[in-house]
Amino acid sequence: MENLFDEYTFMIDHEDSSSYDPCMAAVDVIITTKTGIRYSAPFVTPNFVDTMFEKNARTGECARGSYFCMPGMIIVREMSDAIVGATIEDLIANAEIEHYFEELN
Repeated sequence: MENLFDEYTFMIDHEDSSSYDPCMAAVDVIITTKTGIRYSAPFVTPNFVDTMFEKNARTGECARGSYFCMPGMIIVREMSDAIVGATIEDLIANAEIEHYFEELN
């Protein structure tokens, strides 16, 4: 039986590429299957999360920086094609991809 994710492409959707830092990023990753179905998931780096804790402590948000949350967040060490691709492959291999990626309408 053929898997929906046997053949796919992905893109890291970052709006402002001029200031994009792959070690300090929060982006949507879009998967497109060979049948054209698109899925999305938010990916972040640990440095981004640390920065959010610091900002929230200063601004008083999120109980004065006590927590940070983001729906469906996948944390990767760095926002590179290699790491994001390996993450997607591992989620597919472990039949977890549809737990973390939501279908786009």
